Amino acid sequence: QQQQQQQQQRPPTKVEQTNSLELGKGLYYDSITGLHVARGLTVELIAQTGEPVQFVPRGMGTASSYYGGNRELTHTTTSTGTTGTSGGGRRDSGSCVFHSKPDGAATFYDPTVHRDGGFHYCINSERDQYGGFFCLEMDSDCRVVDYVKRLGGHPNDGCFEPSNAVRTRWNCNGGKTPWDTWVSCEEIERDEGGGYCWQVDPYGRREPQRIM
Repeated sequence: QQQQQQQQQRPPTKVEQTNSLELGKGLYYDSITGLHVARGLTVELIAQTGEPVQFVPRGMGTASSYYGGNRELTHTTTSTGTTGTSGGGRRDSGSCVFHSKPDGAATFYDPTVHRDGGFHYCINSERDQYGGFFCLEMDSDCRVVDYVKRLGGHPNDGCFEPSNAVRTRWNCNGGKTPWDTWVSCEEIERDEGGGYCWQVDPYGRREPQRIM
C-alpha cells in the first residue's frame, strides 16, 4: 500500500507521458543505437562502456542531500557534451566511466530523494575481477544527472571510492526487495573467491551487506 501511495505521488516522467505507442504496428530503425524500436517509442544512448557518463546541468536547489556534504554540481561543456564535476571533497563524478558487461537491473524511486521527480536506474556489472553495482540518477525528463558506484568496481575507474570498498566478481543478476534495496549476486563458485549475495542501498545510505 505504501508503494502504491508513492507511485501516485510521483511526478510523471517523459516516458510515462507517451500516449502514442502502437505495439505491433511496425518498427523503425534507430541509427545511433542500432536498435529496432516500436513506433510510438523513442530510444536514447545515455551511457557507453568505457566512456565517462555525460550529465545535464542540475540546479543547486535540486541537488541531492543523501550523499552528505556539499553536493552542488558545476558543469563544463565539452565537444562531446556536458560533464558534471562535484564539490564537497568527492572525486569528480564526471570522470567515472560507465561499467562493462551490464546485467541485472532495476529502477528505484524514493520521494525523500527524488523531490522533483526522477528515479535511479541501477545495474550490475558481470565483469570477472571487478564486477559490481552502479546507479544512474535520472531526472523527471529521464536525463542523467549523476552516476555512482555502489558495490565493487575497479579502484581506478574514476568513480568515488569509499575507504571500505568491497570487491566483487561476476555480478550477474539479483533482485529488488520490497524495501527498495538490491540484492546483487556473484555468479562464481565459493572456492574461486566469490559466490556471495550482497544487499545494496541504491542511494548509498548504508554500506553493502553480505547476506548469503
